[in-house]
Amino acid sequence: MPPSKFSASLKFGPFTVTGQVFHVSATQSSFALVNLKPLLPGHVLVSPVRRVPRLSQLSPQETSDLFLTVQRVARTIERVYKASALNVAIQDGVDAGQSVPHVHVHIIPRTKDDLKNQGGVDKIYDLMDSEEGNVGRDFLRAQQARQAWEKHREFASGPDSERKSRSEEEMRKEAEWLQAEMEKDDYDAEVTAMSGFDSTYILPRDTSATYEQKTQLLTIAWIVGILSVTIIISFFVWYFTQRFRKSARRPGDIERTYQNGIGMAHR
Repeated sequence: MPPSKFSASLKFGPFTVTGQVFHVSATQSSFALVNLKPLLPGHVLVSPVRRVPRLSQLSPQETSDLFLTVQRVARTIERVYKASALNVAIQDGVDAGQSVPHVHVHIIPRTKDDLKNQGGVDKIYDLMDSEEGNVGRDFLRAQQARQAWEKHREFASGPDSERKSRSEEEMRKEAEWLQAEMEKDDYDAEVTAMSGFDSTYILPRDTSATYEQKTQLLTIAWIVGILSVTIIISFFVWYFTQRFRKSARRPGDIERTYQNGIGMAHR
């Protein structure tokens, strides 16, 4: 569901991240947010709404919802970033590299040779454990920068005092874009459920298609299917009718056969 339908403000650890959230699960138990400093383009996080540091502290329902949300978000992330693979990882506890005391799952889209010049495919794990992957530090610095800016605004005047920082604006735009892409995928899933067919064969994966365009494509697909079935049935009816006519005897043939039979009997 869109974050706008979620009434409460969302927190990631001690940080308010409502503006970075692009998806909230239907049960409102999990949410997805864009990253302050992604290790690769499209690197996002998925967390439970309830703030606990360890995976084992989640209820069975929360755990199920968390990973269903990971699966749902990962599908859209892989599509929009044209990834061929994903890293899905949890740093479960401080000694595992967790920098924010709130369970979160990293989803990182991957492409072939994306880290070739930095050490290869497994370099991503070094990056996650390094300062570059220190999510908590990045959030803390951003919070401190916002606080400093708010303090400055008390003395600032003019149009510039209302201006948002570039990093916040970039994250907001990314979150809005991903939210729209998630909604497109949700529409495709609804079409699949209604049609009973795999949407891969019904709708093109052109994400720029509008609702009306997709509806028209679906209607055309049904019409083509019905016409195809009608043509096939008509052909078989015609074929078997011709066969039947060729095999049926005319009345004159039947009469001649009868007379020949009588003549042979008199002999």
